[in-house]
Amino acid sequence: MSANEGRIRVLLIEPNPVLLEGIASLLRDESDMKLVGSAMSTLAGVDLLRQVQPNVILLDLELAGTTSAMTVRELRSVDSNASIIVLASYELDPAATSVIQAGAAAVIAKHQLENSLLDVIRTTRAGGTNT
Repeated sequence: MSANEGRIRVLLIEPNPVLLEGIASLLRDESDMKLVGSAMSTLAGVDLLRQVQPNVILLDLELAGTTSAMTVRELRSVDSNASIIVLASYELDPAATSVIQAGAAAVIAKHQLENSLLDVIRTTRAGGTNT
């Protein structure tokens, strides 16, 4: 088995470069995960999704230019096998319900990323949900 075989392939769509680099750093330290691409917009994320075929997509809730639910639906239409985890600014963000209804597997508040993101990725990839 190669070093990359069996790893969780993660695509990150996040407009904040500081947060993007922080999440990338978290993922780099995990032997069972690999960041296969990152984008700072919905359009770039959809294009990248077609190329990198991730298992998990980390998606910022507040991307400019579209509603989060529309973005989730668009990503699901391109790749229905990838699990989508939405990154929200607040724990009880009102948009969380709409993204779950649109097909996201989980929503996590950004202030919980350092403590919970890796577990949420693993749980979601294994078929569980976190909301």
